[in-house]
Amino acid sequence: MSLSRNRATNCCGIIAFAATMAVATAQSDKVNSETPPQGNQLEVAVTQPLRWEKDCLRVDIERANRSSDTLFLPDLGLVIGLSVRSSGPPSGLNPETSWIPAYGVSDIPSFEATPLGSGGVKSDGICIRPSIAVSNIKKETRREVAVRGSLQIYAYYFPTKQDWLTSKSQHKEMLRTPPDEWTKPLNPLATTTTVKIPCRESYCDPACDEPPIIFEGEAPLIPDAMNLDKEWNERGRVINAELAQKYSPCPAP
Repeated sequence: MSLSRNRATNCCGIIAFAATMAVATAQSDKVNSETPPQGNQLEVAVTQPLRWEKDCLRVDIERANRSSDTLFLPDLGLVIGLSVRSSGPPSGLNPETSWIPAYGVSDIPSFEATPLGSGGVKSDGICIRPSIAVSNIKKETRREVAVRGSLQIYAYYFPTKQDWLTSKSQHKEMLRTPPDEWTKPLNPLATTTTVKIPCRESYCDPACDEPPIIFEGEAPLIPDAMNLDKEWNERGRVINAELAQKYSPCPAP
């Protein structure tokens, strides 16, 4: 498990604060990690080994304030990304690992935050489904990708009350402003940790322990607006069947 810290300028920061108030059906961006500066005051840790409980990947997380000051945790301040292998068309696979949201992203905006005093601890028990839906708006496809590979956990916070209030005011103003007139708001700081996902079965073929493949243009929709569209889902099932047959011994979700 690896730990890093950064100012929330990556995808999860944008999703949790700006994208939540954008058009609800817009595609969520991929999560891109950055080289983080040191000195964050919030510690995030997975307190128990990840484990599958029926149709739930159980993730127990603890956030602890290691500073001498009160920190402010946003309502949307805990986000989890799933590792995926991005590629081009099936005829030319060249996978590169990236991240998509698996938990904590919402189309319902909230700019509130909860204080966490010095030495305070907040615990969360999270359940992640065995698969995540990704859609391609241009090709009108929706399919499920298996939760495999790794999770990256983003714990966001504001170091001062004034930072939180400034960010809150800026984002509320963005709700009243066209996107092309937005200015860069004050985003929270983030602490991240990465943890390996265990095999769901008693034994996994090594290939079945790798992140799932997604194609250019595919990403989760927030909310999952096409989950009941038969044609989108059928086209997605065809893609999964081709991937399972040609590139992996693992069954499609």
